[in-house]
Amino acid sequence: MIQKIRNKTMGAFKNKKGFTLVEVIVVLVILAILAAILVPKLIGWIDQAKEKTATGEAHLVLSALQADASERYGQGGAIATTADTEVYTRVNKYLKGDIDVAAGTLPSAKIVYTADAKVTGFEYKASNDKYVTYTFNESTNKGKFTTSNAASK
Repeated sequence: MIQKIRNKTMGAFKNKKGFTLVEVIVVLVILAILAAILVPKLIGWIDQAKEKTATGEAHLVLSALQADASERYGQGGAIATTADTEVYTRVNKYLKGDIDVAAGTLPSAKIVYTADAKVTGFEYKASNDKYVTYTFNESTNKGKFTTSNAASK
């Protein structure tokens, strides 16, 4: 009688289909290896996206600074280096709410103009806390944006 019961219960387990412990462990190891390969790449993509966002914002700020400088230059007088606080109000007028620049994001003391009102340099702190420095090389007639994690000194 005991043998009959044992055969019936053991037979029920023999017909069950499922994964063995070894199969589950192999799948987990494969997933761990894939994660180890992909996570560093994903982090790199995130950093690149932050740099591109910061540079994009700096392009907008450059356009606004240039528009402000052109307007002021057109009213007469040369512009050298500015340190006035009204620059934020004037620049924000051109940005129309896309970005709100203030003393902490765009230090007016670091905005540099040529005598004919061309923006040749500035530093900007983007919304994602990346710092962007713009410099214009007059010999090549090209500007360059450089991103970093800290403000320049």
